[in-house]
Amino acid sequence: IELTWGPCDTSNWYPGYPTPAEGVECTTIEVPLDWSDPGAGTITLNVGRHLARYDMGKALFNFAGGPGGSAVGQSGAIPAYMPTRARDDFDLIYVAQRGTGDSGYMYCPGGYPVTQAEWEACAALYTDVDLNHYLTLDAAHDIDYVRQALGYDRIYIRGGSYGTRMGLEYMRQYPENVVAAVLDRASLDAMSDV
Repeated sequence: IELTWGPCDTSNWYPGYPTPAEGVECTTIEVPLDWSDPGAGTITLNVGRHLARYDMGKALFNFAGGPGGSAVGQSGAIPAYMPTRARDDFDLIYVAQRGTGDSGYMYCPGGYPVTQAEWEACAALYTDVDLNHYLTLDAAHDIDYVRQALGYDRIYIRGGSYGTRMGLEYMRQYPENVVAAVLDRASLDAMSDV
């Protein structure tokens, strides 16, 4: 896959999130909408990367919380609390999962749904979208496609909050492609108080 990298579009950035750290660049990658029928259309994923200071060929994929958070939208915060050694040796990779950020963001006007009724009301806004293709399993397949497109054989993963579930699903589906994982239930908001 030929990829064109450039500045990240922050016009849809979540309020309160810092803009991308210096050196973060973005691209888009097309993935099948339905992994069981790859010819049935595609969805465009927004992908960010922050290359390591030294080319070690290692990648740390960051999974956002939510569900609904965009990992690309966290590319301004994550490098700030990463150990220097990690920034030296690991390319930091951010994938806005389908339905988040600039990967076909699905917005609930009433805010983040809490009750079953609120989830159903939000889902009713997307009658033209098959929500069965916006599951964590689909996102795990997307992540592995991105891994391959970026040329990494095996990856390290870090997930916070809902990103822990994303990390577990990715490891279930692709255990042979994971070197190590850090799964932390804390959110970035909680970490800002530390």
